[in-house]
Amino acid sequence: MATYQRYRRISVHPLSILHENGLESKGLGECCYCGSQQNLQMDYIVPVSAGGPDRPDNLIDICDKCRQSKGKKELFHWFGKERRYEIPRLILGKYLKLVFEAHEANGTLDSTDVNKDGKLDIFDLGAAFPK
Repeated sequence: MATYQRYRRISVHPLSILHENGLESKGLGECCYCGSQQNLQMDYIVPVSAGGPDRPDNLIDICDKCRQSKGKKELFHWFGKERRYEIPRLILGKYLKLVFEAHEANGTLDSTDVNKDGKLDIFDLGAAFPK
């Protein structure tokens, strides 16, 4: 019910959620990272074991090769700072929504250096998820 109320407040139409999740896109049946159509399975953008939510908006189609490469790594740690601009827009958008919700729930939206490494950077985003 809370999710419904949140979507109602921000005027999100259910079809836009389906479209965003790729259910109306041409990319259905492809790995969200590399486009492969071989050995696809559903996987979490933020693994549940790393504190990610067990919800449909955290799931994507991913090929076995990308899944093995990513493992349980946080999205920006997997891509790295050098390749951060190569993250597909759909994945990045879904990831940032999950991160925002987690930081909001943790009360860390205005915090600096959440991962305590001495600097504020993209790697602080994933620190919102309790491990």
